Amino acid sequence: MMKIEKLLGRRLGQWAGAVLLSGLLAACGGGGSAGEPVLGGGTGGGVAATTVADLSIVLDKVSVPNTGTEVVKATVTAIDANRAAVAKVPVSFAVDSNGVVKPAGTVTDDKGELQATVEIGSDKTNRTISLTVTTGSISKKVSFAVVDSTVTLPQAASLAVLLDKRTVNNSGTDQVTVTVTAKADSGSVVAGIPVTFSVDSNALFVPSGSTTDKNGELTAVVKIGDDKSNRLINLTVKSGLLSKTESFQVTGAKLQPTALPATTVPGAAGVIEYRLNDVNGTPMTKFPVTVTAPGVATSTGTTDDNGYYKFNYVAPNSAGNLAFVATAAGVSVTQNVLIKSGVITIPPANKVITSLPAPVSATPNVLKVNTATTSNQSQIKAVFLAAESTPVQNVRVRFDFNGSSNPNGTLSSGTDLVYSDPQGAAVTSYRAGTTASATGGVIVRACWDYADFDVGTCPNSTTVPLTVVAEGLAVTVGTDDTIQVGASALTYIKRFVVQVVDAAGNPVGNQEVTPSVDLIAYVKGEYAWDSKKWVSGRYSSDLSARLGDVVFCANEDANRNGTLESGEDFNGNNVLEPRKSDVAVSLIGSTKTDASGQAVLKLEYPKSLAGWVGLTLSVAADVRSPPATWTSLLPVDSDAIKRESPPPAFRASPYGIARSNQCAVPD
Repeated sequence: MMKIEKLLGRRLGQWAGAVLLSGLLAACGGGGSAGEPVLGGGTGGGVAATTVADLSIVLDKVSVPNTGTEVVKATVTAIDANRAAVAKVPVSFAVDSNGVVKPAGTVTDDKGELQATVEIGSDKTNRTISLTVTTGSISKKVSFAVVDSTVTLPQAASLAVLLDKRTVNNSGTDQVTVTVTAKADSGSVVAGIPVTFSVDSNALFVPSGSTTDKNGELTAVVKIGDDKSNRLINLTVKSGLLSKTESFQVTGAKLQPTALPATTVPGAAGVIEYRLNDVNGTPMTKFPVTVTAPGVATSTGTTDDNGYYKFNYVAPNSAGNLAFVATAAGVSVTQNVLIKSGVITIPPANKVITSLPAPVSATPNVLKVNTATTSNQSQIKAVFLAAESTPVQNVRVRFDFNGSSNPNGTLSSGTDLVYSDPQGAAVTSYRAGTTASATGGVIVRACWDYADFDVGTCPNSTTVPLTVVAEGLAVTVGTDDTIQVGASALTYIKRFVVQVVDAAGNPVGNQEVTPSVDLIAYVKGEYAWDSKKWVSGRYSSDLSARLGDVVFCANEDANRNGTLESGEDFNGNNVLEPRKSDVAVSLIGSTKTDASGQAVLKLEYPKSLAGWVGLTLSVAADVRSPPATWTSLLPVDSDAIKRESPPPAFRASPYGIARSNQCAVPD
């Protein structure tokens, strides 16, 4: 009985103690609702514990590119009911959509904060990733987007545009090199800047790329295109909002008038013959021409296949000088015609001519025979100069065929006197006849004097020869599969046969042939042995790995004049490559074809250049025929290719082995 009472008393005491402890805890503010962390408490003094009421989540960005190179930084803050931060709060993180979260810890720090980074993981698709943060029963979610990546291009503050020349001729081969430099505000160059070019006035351009290089530069070549007229070409360079325009002038077109006759009377018919040439004297065809004069109807037309335009007019009734103004291809020229009434005359030339004999030229000096449907012509020009090359105006010139009773063709001036213009030039045109002539067989004479002289007299004279040719011959050049070694044993010789036939295919003997060589390219690279033969390409320094094919580089001497000019030294080594002396061409034996219509020629070149120089061999038989051509790399010796030792003389290109794979880099 006593044991039962003692046990019951102990249990009642424990229950009473628990009730008392519960009351004490309630008095201290302990307990709280389930799932809301209670922090703090104490040993007395009435200090209340802190309950987390909310979580704040701040992301440093709302989207990231789908490249996986960026992360989102999340900052979580535990907050009580008074919006005060709470330290030492346990926090957990979770993400969806294949994201990856990396928290910096598990509880908030002294500031009540805990940070984490969120990555997009290996999934590069565009999507929304949600981050969920939890403490107890409190859970908050935020999201950010995975989007397409954007490329931020560098920006320039200014563009510097430099033209290597401000004037080009209208030959079609002259060109302007443009260098654009992108600069920052500090003046330093900026690489990777996108640049665009545009040109007007029928010009064309070839850029070297689309963005500036490591030096902040981008170049382009501007050409005049098919339009040979004199004009201003504007080049505009743009990058973003920046724009700059530079200009250069095209020159060379010349409009040459000849009045036939130079003097006339009121009501009489007359002709002014105009010829439009480029800087090289080549006819400019199909160009519009406009001619105006007081009292004369305006005329418009186009130049013919020989660059000529003939303007027919009727002289007005009033006497005096009549000024005809012609405009074509950006050029204007005035030709005065004296309308005589009574004793009005053109004054004589008043300067002593010192350029004796007066130079006279024919352009071209070789032309084909004419048929009923052709009009092959040559411009005949005599130029009269006084001391210090001063032009002499009003020199009287009468052109004829040097007394020939059977001239092969006609002169547009007939028997009329032609008067030299302000540039000292007197001009007529020769129209070829219907039969061929001997070489230089047509002689045009310019009879001249300071004042008028009668037909049939020739006070002073100078002549120019021309050649009229029939239809051209056909020319072929070919070779075989052999190569020879030169007498010095240091060169290779490649032989070619030239064959000339007439229109019926018959061989033409005793025909002069003229060979020439144009070096069109040089090649960079080297050969490596592949167990059976030498193989060309680009190789690693130890020749163990073939990096690619050889590199072909255009002849730096763009105009083939043998002079190093601005913009031609592409690789910057102060030498034009390839060297003109790399290849020699000559005929073997006679320079004329034999009875079978054949001649033999050879190319000779150092062995070390075989395979590394590209060329075009041209062979012409006469001025009437287009030349025959053969284009190839300098041939290599097939036996040397198959022999491992010693290696061939041409194992490495003398122009570089092309490790850089660039023509512009010497190597």
